[in-house]
Amino acid sequence: MKKYSFKRYAGVTMALFGAAALSLLLFFALFRIDAIHKAFSHICKTLMPFIIGGILYIIRYLSLLRMRKKRKACPIILVCLQGFL
Repeated sequence: MKKYSFKRYAGVTMALFGAAALSLLLFFALFRIDAIHKAFSHICKTLMPFIIGGILYIIRYLSLLRMRKKRKACPIILVCLQGFL
């Protein structure tokens, strides 16, 4: 008769417990989906100015990087002429 180790039983037990706990969490999450949606919507509406500001900052940063790359490609004489204009 083969003797099984405690680690194997502990692993199976933890996996079954984890599956049962996740099933209960999923059930209650689906049961209260309207409250979760309301809370998530409230958080998004509250943080919307910061989200928009972050997106605009990223767009501005990327456009500045693109302009720097274009400037490096231009000859020095054209850059000086742009400075005078």
